Amino acid sequence: MGWRSTTGQGSSRSDSTRTGHRCAGSKRPAGSFLYTDQERELQREYDTTAPSRHLVSFAFSIGLALNKAGEVNDLRWHGAAFRAGVSTGATVVAVNGREYSAGVMANEIARAEHGRDPIRLLLKYQGEYKTVLVD
Repeated sequence: MGWRSTTGQGSSRSDSTRTGHRCAGSKRPAGSFLYTDQERELQREYDTTAPSRHLVSFAFSIGLALNKAGEVNDLRWHGAAFRAGVSTGATVVAVNGREYSAGVMANEIARAEHGRDPIRLLLKYQGEYKTVLVD
C-alpha cells in the first residue's frame, strides 16, 4: 500500500515501506507508526484556515481531531486512529486508563513516542463502549 503518483509510479517513500526498508536512523520497522508530539507545517496551515469545529487536533500524530467534549469529528484516512477502528461520532472517554482531557491525550502521545506500547482509547459510540489500541 502507499500513495501512487498519477503516472503510475510509486513514490520512493511508499516503495520503501512496501519492500520493508527502514528510514535512515529509524528503530521501528517500515510501515509502523511513529508517534510525535511535533505538529507539521501542513497541519498548522490547516488548523488556521479550517473552521474551528475541532478545538483539539491530534491529526499530526495519531490522526484525529476532537471537540472540547472529546467527540471525534475528523479522522485522517489510514491514520493510526482510523486503522485502530476509531470513527467520527465516537467520544474518547479515557486514554490509557486515565479520564480524557486534551492534556492527558497529549501526554500519552508524547509517552508513546518513546515506548513500544500502543495507546489504549476507551470510546463510547452509540451507547456502547469499546477499547481500541492505537499503534
